[in-house]
Amino acid sequence: MDKKQKKRTIYFFFLLILSEITVFSTGHAHLPMGAKALSMAGTSVAVIDFWSVYNNAALMPFHSPKGIGLHYDNRFLLKETSCIGIGAQCSLDESSALGLYAKHYGYRNYTEWNVGLAYAKAFAEVFSFGLQCDYLFHAFGDKHYGSRHGFTFEMGMYGKINKELSLGFHIYNPARLKMGGKNQAAYTLPLIFRFGFCYSFTHCLLSCEMEKDWDTPSLFRMGIAYEANKTFYIRGGLSLPTFSVSVGVGLVYNHLILDVASSYHGILGYSPQLSIMYTFGREKNKDI
Repeated sequence: MDKKQKKRTIYFFFLLILSEITVFSTGHAHLPMGAKALSMAGTSVAVIDFWSVYNNAALMPFHSPKGIGLHYDNRFLLKETSCIGIGAQCSLDESSALGLYAKHYGYRNYTEWNVGLAYAKAFAEVFSFGLQCDYLFHAFGDKHYGSRHGFTFEMGMYGKINKELSLGFHIYNPARLKMGGKNQAAYTLPLIFRFGFCYSFTHCLLSCEMEKDWDTPSLFRMGIAYEANKTFYIRGGLSLPTFSVSVGVGLVYNHLILDVASSYHGILGYSPQLSIMYTFGREKNKDI
């Protein structure tokens, strides 16, 4: 084996390890976006938030009419496993909303892109349905290993049982679509189901959800949030069976929202997150 082949072999195994770190720590690579959700252990399927545009589009009609946001996640304090995302959403009318998002993971030697369009429609202000269409692109820095791309879609539902209790459901890649490309074998994208509830009571919120990847064990997530005042929020959460805990705070100043979070994995360590959002117009509904 010559030096060039040795270099490529080492490079390949390094990328494989990075990939396994992400999958091992979360169950799969399709992670929630937004420091608010991540501070509550990733519970997002039934929690109204700006980043519902990515996490479960069905919730968009219940959020602010318009908004833009930026998110950064420094997973395990490694630049190689960090991701950055942007998003925007706007109301089309009183009961429907449209959103756009883009998410980048990795670094110059290995990168993943997820670009998507989301649409949601609410009915009688108690039920909504969301649809997301995604374009995915994965590439290696060394052209020898090539790249791959593909399309998939997501569907979600959200319902209000009463003023305090709401339910959410989301399915990622229901058709089990694949990615393919140059020098790459076909890769079947994960099929992921999420179901959860959100319960609000005096100055507090409790959120729980179950997640099932078709090919891996189920995950349980639980998050809680406390409204200290109208501008400051404290949040925390945990996930099982791969034990991980998270904490975070939220700050609101007029239309500007800042969320900061950090999660801790028992084996892989800390992952700090930061999200900044700016909303236009009056907020329709708010989960802490």
